[in-house]
Amino acid sequence: MIIQATNVPEAFVLLNRKLGDKKVQPNGWLEHINVGVEIHQPWQRVATVRSDPISFVPYMAVQWAWYAWGSQNTELKKYYPQAWERAQKGDVNSNYGQYVWEERQFHHCFKLLRKDPESRRAVVMFNRREVAMSATNDHICTTSLQFLVRDGQLHLITTMRSNELHFGFRTDVVFFTLLQEIMASLLNVAIGTYYHNVGSLHVEEENLTMEHVTLIDWPRFHPMELNDILRLRHFFDDVALEPSNFELTSHLLQDLKFFKS
Repeated sequence: MIIQATNVPEAFVLLNRKLGDKKVQPNGWLEHINVGVEIHQPWQRVATVRSDPISFVPYMAVQWAWYAWGSQNTELKKYYPQAWERAQKGDVNSNYGQYVWEERQFHHCFKLLRKDPESRRAVVMFNRREVAMSATNDHICTTSLQFLVRDGQLHLITTMRSNELHFGFRTDVVFFTLLQEIMASLLNVAIGTYYHNVGSLHVEEENLTMEHVTLIDWPRFHPMELNDILRLRHFFDDVALEPSNFELTSHLLQDLKFFKS
């Protein structure tokens, strides 16, 4: 199944409709296999529904800070526990920031594309043999990201083995499309299409969304902002951060205050 959408909210609506046509499995889940989504304005990346908890949008800032920190721990659990009910201490593998920033895979992709814009090797690999073959409760859902520059546009192809629609899809695409926008900005090319390919797209019947979906305005990225974002890795160490002059960082810091007592 392949769907095309202008932005993430439209894609979310279409995916809910498609899953709504499926038969409920005995475990209460609805599933579509081999799903492809094409999003043509990926900077319109945050979709909300009326039933969301008030912390849903600020959670995007916490997730971004946690990914920028790049540490595989359960620190995020205390800020948004329902997202990490399965995680036990020392059993977290889904901090994508480790693979993107700490392993310098993003930087490697940038260097490849700066040297050869036609390169087909600008790939970030997430899956790990030791994780996939372990008894962990937190298996890595994303297999890879591939950045491709074609006709002056930076396209991103995400491949996932598994993706829960209601929460997982909406939060994952925020991070991945931000990476697409950052890479396009650093390469000084336009943002192209975002491709989201999933082996198993699924949702619990009770989380199937047929209500109104809203696009939340999200600030755009500035090339000078990358250092500011990566400084967020110190957020949980109570290191004071100076206010940024850049809109996205300022926006994220404002949302982070939601979780501070």
